[in-house]
Amino acid sequence: MLQSTKLRFGDGTSTSIDSSNGYSGNLKQPFYSTDGSNWTKLSYSTQSTFFKIRVGGPESYTFGPPAMSPSNYAQNGTLLSTDLPYTLDANGFTVSSGNNTGYGALSVTQTHTNISGGATLTVERTYSIPGADRSTLSTDIKMCATGAMVTNIRVWFAFRDDFLGTGSMADKPSKQIGDWADGSFVPVNTTTNMGYGVGKVLKVFTPDEFVFIYSTSDKSKALIAGTGSSGLLNADPFSSQTNITSDDNSFGVFVDVGDLAAGTCATRTVGYAAGSISAIAEVAAAAAPQPPTPTPTPTSSPTSSPTPSPTPTSSPTPTPIPTSSPTPSPTPSPTPSPTPSPTPTSIPAGTTSITINTQFSDITSCVEWSGQILKSRELGFGCAMDLCVKQKTELISGASVTSTASCRRQVNVVFTATVSAQLAPAAQEASKTINVVTLAAAINTVIDAQGWNGTLSYLNSSSINYVSEPVISTNGDSHSGLSGADIAGIVVGTIVGVLMLAGVMWYVTVSTAADPTSADPTSKEPTPETYNHAVPMKAVQRSCC
Repeated sequence: MLQSTKLRFGDGTSTSIDSSNGYSGNLKQPFYSTDGSNWTKLSYSTQSTFFKIRVGGPESYTFGPPAMSPSNYAQNGTLLSTDLPYTLDANGFTVSSGNNTGYGALSVTQTHTNISGGATLTVERTYSIPGADRSTLSTDIKMCATGAMVTNIRVWFAFRDDFLGTGSMADKPSKQIGDWADGSFVPVNTTTNMGYGVGKVLKVFTPDEFVFIYSTSDKSKALIAGTGSSGLLNADPFSSQTNITSDDNSFGVFVDVGDLAAGTCATRTVGYAAGSISAIAEVAAAAAPQPPTPTPTPTSSPTSSPTPSPTPTSSPTPTPIPTSSPTPSPTPSPTPSPTPSPTPTSIPAGTTSITINTQFSDITSCVEWSGQILKSRELGFGCAMDLCVKQKTELISGASVTSTASCRRQVNVVFTATVSAQLAPAAQEASKTINVVTLAAAINTVIDAQGWNGTLSYLNSSSINYVSEPVISTNGDSHSGLSGADIAGIVVGTIVGVLMLAGVMWYVTVSTAADPTSADPTSKEPTPETYNHAVPMKAVQRSCC
C-alpha cells in the first residue's frame, strides 16, 4: 500500500492499485493527513484516479505550434481499454510499517495489442512517493511501440468528479489553472487555457485543503470539464476555463505524446500533491521544479610575486668532435594541412541552437554525406526533436537543421538545430531523449515518408556509434558544454594533432633503423566507446503493496 505520513492511496487496509473493470492499474482514492493518523478523502465517494490513452485520428492534427489543434483534436481516434491484466513491480518500494505499507515506487505494466497497423503499445506507469513524510506523488508513464508506428498518442490523468474534504465547499471546490514560477503556483492571465507551453498546473482548493495536479511536459494542458469521464475525454484542452470559484466538475491533466515509431519509447511525467491549506506554500515548493543551483564563482587567491630565476653562468662552448661521413637526419615529408570543417554560423538573436555530436559507421567517406543520405538524417534529427510536421516531410516553421561532417575512419557528424524562442522549451526537452535507437527510428520514418525506401537502406541503431549529450546555446551564448563551433574546432585540431604525431613516429622509425640500439616505438589505436541509452521495460510479477 502506497502511503507516507501525509498522503495515501486506498482505504488503508489493502493494495493501492485498483483492479476493477475500467480502472485496472489505476491508483485508488487519494487521502491526506496532517498527523499521520486521521485521513481526509480527496475524491468523490470512493472514486479512484482516472487514466486513459487515445491513439490515431486524423494525421493532420497537431498540438501546435505553429497552429493550435482543432477543437475536436482530443476526442478523435481510438480509446484504448484499461480492462487489461497488469504486472506489478515493487522493486523500488520501501516497506515502512505493517500490511506492506510504505513509500517509494510501484510500477504497473499493461500491453495493448492489435492497434491499427498491427502495432503493440506497452504502457508502464510508475507511481512514486519519494519519502516517508512527503505530500507529493509522481507518475512516470513510459510508452513503447513495437510492430508498427502508433500515432497521435494522448494521455489523461484525472478525476471524474471533484470532491475535497468534508467542509461546505467539499463538492464544489474552487479551481485555477496556472504554472509553476520560482517554487510557487501562479495563475494564467487568460479566461481560457489557450497558448502553447503554458497552463500545465491545476490548483483545486477549499478553505481547508488543496490539490495540485500537473505535468512536466510542454505538450500538456491542465483541464477542467463537466463531471464524468466523457466530459474529460471530449473537452478541448485549449478551451478549458481557467478560474472557477464554485462548481461541480471533473479535472485533471491532458498530455499530448505524439507519434511513436516501432522500436521506440517515450516517457511523460504527471505530478499530484495535496494537503492542508495551511501547508500549501510548503507543498508547492516541494512539487514545483527546482531551479538549477548556480555554480559559485571561485575567489582568486592572491598570487605572490615570483622569485626571479638566477641568470645561469655561461659555459664555454665545447669543441665538436669530428665524425667521418655523418649520416644526415632524414627530412620528413611535409604534413598536409587538413581542410577545416565548416564552422556553424552564429545564432540569430532570439533563437536557440541545440547541437548533438554523432558518429555513423555505415558510411566511410564524407563524399557520401550528401543527397538523400544527408537530407534523411538531418530531417530525421529534426523529427527526433519533435520539430517535424505530422507527415514527417519537412520541419515546422521556426526550425532549421544543419550538419557538419568530418571523416577519419568513420563519419563524425555534428547536427545543429536552430529554433525560435517559442519552440525552444519543447525542443530542449525532446533533445534529452535522443539516443541511438530513437534517432535511427526517426531517420527510418523520414525515409518512408519521403518515399526513399527504394534507394536508401533502413538505418539500424547499431550503425550509430554514439549520440552525445545536447549542447544548448541561446543568442550565441553557450549554456552547457561546447558550442557547435567549438566542437568543429576540436575535430579539426584533433586531425592536425594526429597527422603531426604520424610525422614524428615516422621520423623516430627512420632514426631507429639507423641506430639499432634504440627500442622500436609502438602505437595502439584506441577503441571508440559505444553509447546506447535505451532502457528496457521492467516486467517483474510481484504481488504486494
